[in-house]
Amino acid sequence: ALFTREGGFGTFPLTAVSCGHPRSPDVLFASAWDAAVNTHGVPGMALGGGAGGHGGASVYEMTATLIAAGPGFRRGAISRVPTGHADLLPTILRLLGQPPAPGKDGRVLLEALADGVSEGEIEVRKEAMTVEQGAYHAVLQRSHSGGSTYVDRANADMAVPMTEDQEG
Repeated sequence: ALFTREGGFGTFPLTAVSCGHPRSPDVLFASAWDAAVNTHGVPGMALGGGAGGHGGASVYEMTATLIAAGPGFRRGAISRVPTGHADLLPTILRLLGQPPAPGKDGRVLLEALADGVSEGEIEVRKEAMTVEQGAYHAVLQRSHSGGSTYVDRANADMAVPMTEDQEG
């Protein structure tokens, strides 16, 4: 998938992946990928023989694990609500009894807090954006929750069907 400052001509705008600031690159790309399994039995291969890795936009690379423990966290909670690194600051501030930091991104991970809400009470909206230029076709999938936007995946030629467990 290709991203440029303005979008257009078969590209997504950089702002679609929160890269619209003045120091952003003029062009950003994410290698195409599929769900093939590598030699270690891990799914998610960059097309062209690559093994995937850091920096792609596959559902496998856009997913990470966060483990938190302590009296402020719900014991044994597993959340499938979209989250990102930017959510750590507002969550920590909430645990410390501090107000939200003005002008900062992220949401409080309410579903993980002992005094929070259940995962089912958090609204999540998914969207897919597409671009085409000749034979080139790309899709960017994003989720929105609590005023934050999360990139789930992007790929050129989304021939890879998404399964329930891949919905990021």
